[in-house]
Amino acid sequence: MNILYISKYIYKVLRLFVMAISLTYTLGCIWYAVIEGNYNDDEHTFYKDNNLEDYSKFRRLIICCYYALTTLSTVGYGDYTPITNLEKIVGILIMILGIAFFSYIMGNFNDVLINYDKKMGL
Repeated sequence: MNILYISKYIYKVLRLFVMAISLTYTLGCIWYAVIEGNYNDDEHTFYKDNNLEDYSKFRRLIICCYYALTTLSTVGYGDYTPITNLEKIVGILIMILGIAFFSYIMGNFNDVLINYDKKMGL
């Protein structure tokens, strides 16, 4: 019986992890589309200032997913920053979405821990 409960909670935690990875990838792709569409040789942009034209498409996508994750988590290390107004607006939207999403994840994770303790009698 304990194995059934443990596997149920492991599934819930893995589901939250997959949701976080999926959201990061989706927002990374959206960010990639925004910066590619906003590329201009004459002005400073995220794409140009970080020399993304020198990298393969896969490497650019990894950089965009990294930016999306650090922005989602509101950590924002500062190594990649939005430059143009459009990039800043999209960055703000990602931050707002990140606050809501991580609040949802933490609430569900806390529920998993509380229910686990109740079911296991700890």
